[in-house]
Amino acid sequence: SSAQLRGTLSSSCSPSSREIPLPLRQELARIIAVQGFRAIAFITKSLRLIAGRAEAARTMPNAKKPFGA
Repeated sequence: SSAQLRGTLSSSCSPSSREIPLPLRQELARIIAVQGFRAIAFITKSLRLIAGRAEAARTMPNAKKPFGA
C-alpha cells in the first residue's frame, strides 16, 4: 500500500511520472552539494600536497635544475 500511496503522490505533484518529486529533488540536491563540497575539499588538499612536493623537489639541493630556469 505504501507503493500505491507513493505512486499517487508523485503523479499528483508532477505532470509527468518521469519527473522527480520536489522533496526528493531537494534531498538529492543537498546530497550532491555535500558530495561536491567534499570533492572540492579533497581536490584542494591533493593539489596543496602535490604543490608542496613539487616545491620541495624544486628547492632540494640535489635537484638538477629549478623549474623555469
